[in-house]
Amino acid sequence: MTRVLLVDLGTPRDEISEPLGIETLTSYIEDEFSDQVIVDLKSLELDNLKSIESYLVEDYQIIGFSTKIRAYDRFKDSMEAVHKYSPDSMVVVGDILGTYAYDEALKKYPEVTCVRGEGEDSFTKLLRRKVSLSSSLPLENIPNLAYLQDRQLVETERRPFDTLRAKNPKRILATEVFKQHGIGRLEASRGCAYAQCGFCGVIEKYAGPNWKPFSLDFV
Repeated sequence: MTRVLLVDLGTPRDEISEPLGIETLTSYIEDEFSDQVIVDLKSLELDNLKSIESYLVEDYQIIGFSTKIRAYDRFKDSMEAVHKYSPDSMVVVGDILGTYAYDEALKKYPEVTCVRGEGEDSFTKLLRRKVSLSSSLPLENIPNLAYLQDRQLVETERRPFDTLRAKNPKRILATEVFKQHGIGRLEASRGCAYAQCGFCGVIEKYAGPNWKPFSLDFV
C-alpha cells in the first residue's frame, strides 16, 4: 500500500481558504488507484501550523506540496521536517513555486520534482511510477514537469488539461473550513479568453492562452 500526503501550505494572510487543488487531485488519485493508495489531505491554515512536522508520524512514500504566494518560509520549514523525519519520501512541489519558481526551488532542493501548472495528469503518472515500482514510464515522457537529472534542468512538454475530463473534488476539508468560518471554493473555468497581458502568468499556469470553461452541469 502506497501512502500519499497532500498538503496545502496556505499563506500568512489572516484567512482560511478551502484547498480545492489538493481536494481535486484526490479524486484523480482515488479513481486511478482505488485501494492501492491511501491519501491524506492536510492544510497548514486549517491546523494553524508553520510546517508539516506534526503530520509526519505516518510513513509517506510521496509528499505533495501546494505552494501559495508568500508561503516560501512554510515550504522551507516543511522541507526541513521532511529531511529530518521522512528523508526517503518523494517530494512533489506544485502551484506557485512549482510553476513560476521551479528553477530556484530545484537549486535549493535538487531532489524534488516540480509540477508546472495543472497537475491532474502529471501527479497521477508520477504516482503510477511509485506504485508499480517501475520506470517503464520515463520522467521525460510525463508532461508539465521540471526536475534535475545529472545536475541539469529538465523541462518536459507543456500540455494543457482538457476540462471535459474534469472530476468533482473530494471536499474532504470543506466541513472544517466552514467550521472555522473560512472561504469555500468553486471552480467554473481555467485560463483567460485574452491572456495577453504582460504581467499575467495565466499562459504559464495553463500551458496556453485559451479560456477553458467547465460545463454548466459540472459546475
